[in-house]
Amino acid sequence: MTENLTPISNEVIKVKLRDFIMANLAERRGVTSLADDDSLLETGVVDSLGIFLIVTFLEENFHVGVGDDEITPDNFRSLEVIAQMVQNKLLQRTAETPAK
Repeated sequence: MTENLTPISNEVIKVKLRDFIMANLAERRGVTSLADDDSLLETGVVDSLGIFLIVTFLEENFHVGVGDDEITPDNFRSLEVIAQMVQNKLLQRTAETPAK
């Protein structure tokens, strides 16, 4: 299987992530909207199980690995922070991939 190494914009990452979180986590807790910088933990949208659901979503949809040491409240505090982490991983992977 060939992975698509085309960079994905931060905004596209946030849209996909927001859709996932709203459908699978937020609506169950009565949250109807989510700004990029809203604290996912303080608003109760995400708990420890929710973080693992997000990690699985990131790995399956953006093909990025999230190490155990990266699964911290700081790295999953908002859509903006999560999207930036994914963006950094994608850019790093692209930079490490030799041109053909």
